[in-house]
Amino acid sequence: MTLFRQHILHSTSILAICIAAPAAAQTATINGGVLLPNPLTTLPAVTNAGGVNATGEDPTARVDNLSNGEAAQVSETATPVALTNGGTMTVTASATGTGDATAVVGNIAPDVIATGAYQSAITQRHQLGDVEGATWNASATLVNTGTTRVRAIASSSDGDATARVIGGIAQVASVETKGRSATAVMDNRATIEVSAAASGADTILASVGTGGETGAPAIRQFVFSSKSPTATTSGSGSILNSGTMTVSASASPLVAGASSALASITGGVVQQVQATGRGNSNLLATVTNSNAMTFSSTAGIGAGTALSSTAFATEVLTQRVQANGGGLASDPVTGWNDIATVTMSNSGTISLTTNARAVEAATSLVGVKAIPADPSQYANLYPNSYGPNGVGTGTDNSYQLFGDLSPIISEHGVISQRAQANGWGDDVTDVNFTNSATGNINILAGATALNPAGSAIARNAAAGFVVQKTQANGTGNDTSRATATNLGRIAITADATSTATGGDAMAVSSITGGIQQVGEVTGPTKFALPASGEGGSGSSGGGEPTFGFYTNIGELTFVNGATGTVDVRVNARATATGGGGEAHAYVEPAVLQTIQVDGGTPRATFDNRNSFNVAVSSVASGTGAFATAGAGDLLLDVGFPVEEGRLPTEHYVIGVGQFLLGKASDARFTNSGDFTVSATSTATGSTEGALSIASVIGYGVTGEPV
Repeated sequence: MTLFRQHILHSTSILAICIAAPAAAQTATINGGVLLPNPLTTLPAVTNAGGVNATGEDPTARVDNLSNGEAAQVSETATPVALTNGGTMTVTASATGTGDATAVVGNIAPDVIATGAYQSAITQRHQLGDVEGATWNASATLVNTGTTRVRAIASSSDGDATARVIGGIAQVASVETKGRSATAVMDNRATIEVSAAASGADTILASVGTGGETGAPAIRQFVFSSKSPTATTSGSGSILNSGTMTVSASASPLVAGASSALASITGGVVQQVQATGRGNSNLLATVTNSNAMTFSSTAGIGAGTALSSTAFATEVLTQRVQANGGGLASDPVTGWNDIATVTMSNSGTISLTTNARAVEAATSLVGVKAIPADPSQYANLYPNSYGPNGVGTGTDNSYQLFGDLSPIISEHGVISQRAQANGWGDDVTDVNFTNSATGNINILAGATALNPAGSAIARNAAAGFVVQKTQANGTGNDTSRATATNLGRIAITADATSTATGGDAMAVSSITGGIQQVGEVTGPTKFALPASGEGGSGSSGGGEPTFGFYTNIGELTFVNGATGTVDVRVNARATATGGGGEAHAYVEPAVLQTIQVDGGTPRATFDNRNSFNVAVSSVASGTGAFATAGAGDLLLDVGFPVEEGRLPTEHYVIGVGQFLLGKASDARFTNSGDFTVSATSTATGSTEGALSIASVIGYGVTGEPV
């Protein structure tokens, strides 16, 4: 830590209050931020509020360094960082007035410690460089027994409002000296909140995070170690929540007919544990929730209405463990092994709500990467989805096309776990998720459009609510497992409702892979080296590598236990007076298991012992009506310009789908409880007729070979 900089900050900024600017636009520093002493045992039980408050015309409040409200605890020496907050620690950017109101917390650029500018509002960092022979380890501990808040608030009575939290709370433990360990613990026993709230009269934007594991989320824990050829490198991250963790974005119209409202969460609570280099590693990531973790993205709900609204959420609770590192032909094939373990346990409540309300167009997007501002930029990358002109003219049924604003499905999903070991030797990845008997996982994606004088469109696109991915790609005997056990309740609902008077009504609601498990055991060509200069067993002589026979194991298991309930519901309702009504709903599938094992037999197991229910419903009414709850093999108009109300290609309602690739396939389905998959569609047309289609598959297996 730089003692001189700390002295300056403590002497000039802790209690500093800036002189107010002229009345037309006043800006005041709430508190001048602080570089917290290190190590700090306990933050006193008093309010420590930092940030900027701006009022007047076109107010702008920006908290992007220590001098205007950020807080940081940093060590670049052997001394670890430790902080217990027993009081109230708040960082706020508030902009209230007329014209364009803007409130921003955090930085797009990475931390610049020399200037006191950090990506996140509150940062804890123990970062150690590569020092030969050093024996120090990286360690960061953050315990919250009080209240910790990061907020961006923007409000304009007659103009635009933008509130952005670029990075909220960040914890880093990083060591580059080979063979040393890194450990991070984040323990919340009271209240942690990261929020962005915008309210205005025209264009309203509220966003939290710039990305999950690839950006600056609301709450981040990052652990890094550098592997050594002569030692086992360890790294562990632990997030414990026995209090309340809340991440929210809210975009609210204040008047009738506001132009648009957009609320987005692109990264909520994100945990990463990584190790790179040549050598052994043993990495662990753990998330334990025994109380409440709440994520909310709402757009268009307020005193007024918005013509269009979008609520967006992805990677709200993410774990990733990654061990990377290769070797040379002269390195031993065995003995350099990577072990990556990811564990999540929930005995409390984890909830996510996306809610979009609008007059003309309401869209709820969950588990996708982005809505491209310029779809043509993706035409080359995703030709089947976006087509040559990037306007949604493709036929790839992996995507729900929304015309010019097609979402791209995220590889991570919403609640996600991922373990990767791509090393040299025998690699093992193990991903575990347990929802106990007292655990509740509640996910609601809602879109509602109500137009009293014209057409209305309500759209949902949701993918990967719970995702487990496991990958082991070493050069020896690799094992990759993912296990999900539900003893409590998992409730997932996607609901789109549109009502139009004097125009057409359209509602589309879809889930792609609600609960996903993905396994991969592939990697480079596997070989064994004979003794130096000799043929060795199975060798053709001359000391050349010979192909070895290795045992690769890949297993996916989903168990809905004796007290477990899984309830997945997808609804689309369109009601038109004076126009046509169309409603389309599907889920493909509710549980998706995909596994590939090179040279081995992949195994996918689905085991239901209590209640597993999937229900899809579509209802359409108007002068003409068209409703589908899965369209089966019927190929509708390709391209899906949503104004014409067509799905891009065939869709089903599927309960469980298993896809296996290996030298054999082992697909298992066991049901000793209630297993129900249903699809219902209803169309009522007054003068132009009606058509309804329903298509359902309870359990489907695709294997090579089957």
